[in-house]
Amino acid sequence: MVVKGKAGTGKTTLALTILSKSLERQNCLYISSRLAISELFEYYPWVQNFVPDTRDKDGKPEETTEIAPFVDARLDEPQSLFERITNQLMDASSPLIVIDTWDAVGDFMDKEALMTNAKILQIWRQRARAKLIFVLESIEDVIFDNLVDGVIELEQGYANSRRTRRIHLSKLRGVKIERPHSFFTLNQGVFHSFDQYDQRIWENPSLASIINSLADGPISATGGIPSTSSNVIEDVLSGRIPKHSIVNIEVDPKISSKSILPFITRLIAGYSRKTEAMITFVPPTGITPENVELLLRAFITNPKQRRRIEVLNQMSSAGGLGEGQFAEGPAKIIATSKRKEKNRELLGVLSIGQFFNGDQGAADLSRLVEMVISGFDCAITVTRSTEEAQKFTEIADVRLKIVELEGNLFVQPEIPWAKLYAIQNEGNGEIISVLPMV
Repeated sequence: MVVKGKAGTGKTTLALTILSKSLERQNCLYISSRLAISELFEYYPWVQNFVPDTRDKDGKPEETTEIAPFVDARLDEPQSLFERITNQLMDASSPLIVIDTWDAVGDFMDKEALMTNAKILQIWRQRARAKLIFVLESIEDVIFDNLVDGVIELEQGYANSRRTRRIHLSKLRGVKIERPHSFFTLNQGVFHSFDQYDQRIWENPSLASIINSLADGPISATGGIPSTSSNVIEDVLSGRIPKHSIVNIEVDPKISSKSILPFITRLIAGYSRKTEAMITFVPPTGITPENVELLLRAFITNPKQRRRIEVLNQMSSAGGLGEGQFAEGPAKIIATSKRKEKNRELLGVLSIGQFFNGDQGAADLSRLVEMVISGFDCAITVTRSTEEAQKFTEIADVRLKIVELEGNLFVQPEIPWAKLYAIQNEGNGEIISVLPMV
């Protein structure tokens, strides 16, 4: 396989991530022609988990040219490097060999000699039933494309003034490529590609029994990877919403309410686990009570925590929230909660419906804004990109947008301005992960 990409696109991170998944199953060799072993451990600290402890008495990595399976080949001549690779192919059973980067080898050889040696390596690889990964910085170099089984290119770009990373699968011999492009992140120095977000997972109530069996553990903003930062965005995503603050989530009109409901429920779950507060939840228009109950059971397995959540249905005929009455339900709950639980915090999660047209609607909207400011200790307002939503974006302390890019949902922070965060379905107990695009 060939991994191509310009400098800084994540080639070394991808190669190291592949290596880490293979170390327990087969013999591996990582040949570094650009970085010292100590630099690899410095830039990718998690790699040290796969090697013996080689730090000196001061805790710094010792300078060495070889710590299995890592080899420092910066000073190797091409001939000695080829000998090292062929020896590994002859001595080890079905090894995985990563050459990072092949450009350093090609700099000392002409194209004809390079091609000849590459063919020889391929023959030895086939005999040893081994795997070779060539890392290349020259994306225009196609010398290996017809020899290898896979060609992967890593790309950088921009969307809405935020940097994006994409992996391009241009060749996978014998494999049907369903998605040639996919976004990925290098968060925590580990390569992680994003799957397309699938709202259908949350449209089948029978999933409740499966999801309910998940452990009632903490929800992290980075989908299982502890966050080392303390920025406002990750605080909100993990349920730490500052008191006396308003978080406005503006949803792109082309994104369905069913798609954003799991993300909103995840925020509620994170908040409910960190505080004893009462929560008023007005789901988006068109969401059935069954969908809401399914998600609450999935994200909040503790019945005591679920009982602190009051759900108001916008669509039901009995007690529904109609035109000119949108603020009535939350207002009653605020009054009741403050009468019964004077010292308990109150969070409002309100999906603002389409009930604010005309003079009466504008007056009701103004009353709702006043109620959110004065009635709740903190609030999350979910709006669409409309003129009416401006009243909430103006008073919000934190502004987030939900956007769709090539089948992926992303959180796009506006205030404070920050990088994109991908929303994903997960099957590892996190249910929904929110990973930064790093």
